[in-house]
Amino acid sequence: MRNLFENGESGERFVEVWALLNGDYPDEKALDEAQKLLDGVKEKDAEWHYVQAAVDFYKRFYYDCRKRLKKAIRLDPENGKYRAALAELEETVKSAKEAGKPLPEGKWDGCAEGCCEACCESLC
Repeated sequence: MRNLFENGESGERFVEVWALLNGDYPDEKALDEAQKLLDGVKEKDAEWHYVQAAVDFYKRFYYDCRKRLKKAIRLDPENGKYRAALAELEETVKSAKEAGKPLPEGKWDGCAEGCCEACCESLC
């Protein structure tokens, strides 16, 4: 799977998180540390949701990743980086489904994701 996320516009605020995510797929220790850093941020703005989506992606929590990207777009609808990441994620999922290949194991299977998504869309 391709890397959907670019960190160029995050500035200094998330530099430590991006350093932990640097590379193709960070290990579990790096993901845990990145999550701790994000959990410590008080302002959960659009950029925070984008960075959290990157962590979710690397954890293979694709549903959570998609949900965070949608939230980032709602908070900052003019940011093309967020829209591009969401479009790439959705294309990756679509391609995997069309090829009959599952995405790497994640938090939700396809059925549960669809059911939960329909319910959660009205709540998020």
